[in-house]
Amino acid sequence: MRINVDVNTTKKDYYAFQLYHSYRFAWIYAFIFIMDAALLVALISQWQKTGEVNTFLAFVLAIGIVAFVYIVANNIIRMVKTAKLEDSKPVFHYTFTKGNMHCDADGNGFDLAWSQLYKVIETRKMFLVYVNKEAALIVPKSSFNSDEDIEAFRENILFKPGKFKGNAKNSKNKGKKK
Repeated sequence: MRINVDVNTTKKDYYAFQLYHSYRFAWIYAFIFIMDAALLVALISQWQKTGEVNTFLAFVLAIGIVAFVYIVANNIIRMVKTAKLEDSKPVFHYTFTKGNMHCDADGNGFDLAWSQLYKVIETRKMFLVYVNKEAALIVPKSSFNSDEDIEAFRENILFKPGKFKGNAKNSKNKGKKK
């Protein structure tokens, strides 16, 4: 098996990658939102009973709202700034074989054995080839030359049992070959 892919990641590809990663931390947003909602209910309840606003609850609610807005805004700003850099990146030339992958961009290249990778994940629009827990090479499915190349990649690389750390819990069919 030898698959050649030329990847020119776009802002759209990067946003899809970031959206995928945002789901991992959705519990943080939900937790802060639920805590703020509970504080608001407690504050309104206290106000209806006594006719006065509990300043401590109001202060804690204000901090919670500021924290929620800051976290969401900070992530969006970081995403937009980083996405702008995607347009200036060179075209990456990947060659996937059964034993390793080769990446070449602007005359600089490197080889990675599949055993050196952290994991490979398939999403609806792309493959994410993780070199460590946080960094991934984005390989959009639209970059492959044919559906046969996508299927060959999927069969030979993606769903090898025990091939990657974390593969079983992150792949669609729990690390089992189709």
